[in-house]
Formats: sequence, C-alpha cells, structure tokens
Amino acid sequence: MRETMQYDNFVMKVLSTANTIGKILLTSGGETYRVEKAISIICKRFDLKAETFVTMTCVLTSAKKRDGETITEVNRIYTVSNNLDKIDKIHKILLNIHKYELEDLEKEIKKIQIQTVYKKNTLLISYFFSAAFFAILFGGKFKDFLVAGFGGIIIFYMTKFANKLKLNNFFINTLVDSYITILSFCY
Repeated sequence: MRETMQYDNFVMKVLSTANTIGKILLTSGGETYRVEKAISIICKRFDLKAETFVTMTCVLTSAKKRDGETITEVNRIYTVSNNLDKIDKIHKILLNIHKYELEDLEKEIKKIQIQTVYKKNTLLISYFFSAAFFAILFGGKFKDFLVAGFGGIIIFYMTKFANKLKLNNFFINTLVDSYITILSFCY
C-alpha cells in the first residue's frame, strides 16, 4: 500500500513538473506542438505514459496511476510573451534530460520560472526610446521626441498594471492604443 502511495505521489510530481514546463514554454511564446513534445519527453524520461493536449490557452496532461485511475492536470494560460531565453534554457534541459533526477529538474524549472530577463529600469529606458525615436522617424522635433518618450513610459506602466489584472493582450493593446490616440489629440 505504501509503495503504491509513493508511486502515485511520484506520478503526480512528474505530471506537475511536466505541465509546469509546458506552461513556461507556452507563456514564453513556444508553439503548441513543441510544448506537447516537451511534456512527452519529460514523462517518458520518468517512465510515465501520458497523453497531453495543448492549446494557446490551456495545457492538459493525463496519466494513469497503478490502480488504473487517471490523473489529469490542467494549467490555464492567461498571458503570452516572447521570452526566448526561457525557451532556450528549457530546450537545453530537454536535450540532457537523461542527466536529471526529478528533484533536480524541479529545482532547475523553479529557477527558470522566476527569472527576469531585464530589470525595470532597462525596460523603462527601452520603452522611452522606442516611442521617442518614432517621433524622430516621422519628422518630429526634439519636443515631440520628449513627449513621445514620456508616452512610452506611461505605456510601460499601463501595460504592467493591466498584466497584474490579468487582462488579455487584445484588451491591453486596445487600452494602450486609446491612450496614444488621446495623447496625440491633446498634444
């Protein structure tokens, strides 16, 4: 009985780890078929026969316990970005998956999950100059450069706030575009 419980816990940990990897890949911009393949590789490494189904908004993986009962884990995806660094790190793990025990894999995934690529100040400067140089590109003067840069900073904070509210990207873009339109009319 105890051995069965340990195996069932192991199955749940593998399933959870595989789904977490899938969620990281999908939220970082990975394609659905690659996410399914990554989950399958993880499960196969730990001798777990699992079925997975991935859409742009959901990662679903099922496996059987020893008693035949099916365990399913579902992770909902709310936001998607383009973080190629996370995809690359997970890809390197998958290439060397035979070297990982489950505990080591969980630790590596936690590190990847919480990493930030750029610091807040770097992003602020990037938003400022991205917006500001468009003013120059379209024939604006230095004053236009500054106003557009200030608008870029406000867009940064609006996007950050909207992401905390877990709004979808379409709504965030609509909100930011509305702000830009109002700013251009006021200026």
